[in-house]
Amino acid sequence: MDIIVRWTLKNNAAYEIGYDYEEERDGFYGGDNLDTDMNEETVYWPSDSTPDAATYHVCVEWYDKVPALPTRLVVMVEGVQVKSEYRVFDTNLYQDEVLRQLLRG
Repeated sequence: MDIIVRWTLKNNAAYEIGYDYEEERDGFYGGDNLDTDMNEETVYWPSDSTPDAATYHVCVEWYDKVPALPTRLVVMVEGVQVKSEYRVFDTNLYQDEVLRQLLRG
């Protein structure tokens, strides 16, 4: 599984941080979960930088079919958790079908 964070600025410049683009606009990809003993991936901005003012889209891509892929999104601001969301994805579906389900609600 891979985490990808995407955002677009008002001037339509688009950015992405993840496995393929490990550093962008002071933000960093924390590394591939296959290289560690933990099943998590992180995108972060160091405390001495500020992310762009934008809407951020957090995507999860998977490559193997498993019965269920539990995911947890945690957003921290200055060391304080401001959002947490838990979702289980059915990886037997194609990713575009999952996206359609999410868009429907």
